[in-house]
Amino acid sequence: MFGRFNFLYKGLKDVTIDSNKAHLYLKGTKLPLVILRPQDIVDLGELVGSGSEDILLWIGKTIGKSFCKAVQEKDKLSSRQKLIEAVIRHLQDFGYGEVHIDNYVEGKEVVISVKDPLEKNVEGGQVITLLYNGIFSGIFNESGLEVEGVQIKAVSKGDDIDAYKFTFEEGGK
Repeated sequence: MFGRFNFLYKGLKDVTIDSNKAHLYLKGTKLPLVILRPQDIVDLGELVGSGSEDILLWIGKTIGKSFCKAVQEKDKLSSRQKLIEAVIRHLQDFGYGEVHIDNYVEGKEVVISVKDPLEKNVEGGQVITLLYNGIFSGIFNESGLEVEGVQIKAVSKGDDIDAYKFTFEEGGK
């Protein structure tokens, strides 16, 4: 099935294609991947209506936890910060924009920025910021941290990037 589209995935070094099952996987793992257009996420939020915030956060957390678990199984990283940095690199490879850790203060907080986020140039794209918040929260949760996250900059509000600040809750190191 992917034979005619194989050229699209050759540039993604971390993607494996199973042509027999017609699935994409994070290379070296059993983590299946799904391709959605940003507009599909916005449409899902509109379809669900008032409960979409919780659903998009939950979907994001599920994605973040799955990515984090898959990267840890694949790379066997020794420190939490290195694990989080590796997962962030993988997110970039899968089209979430240029994701960077701007500030990491062990045991206190982390600031993550996203240049060219998914919601850029998508009408109603501000719901996608909930997905990002969930993804980052899921990464931290899977790495053993409880965090409280808030968006501090938004492309949908005229900023040039999205930025999220996560504060580690009591005991998070």
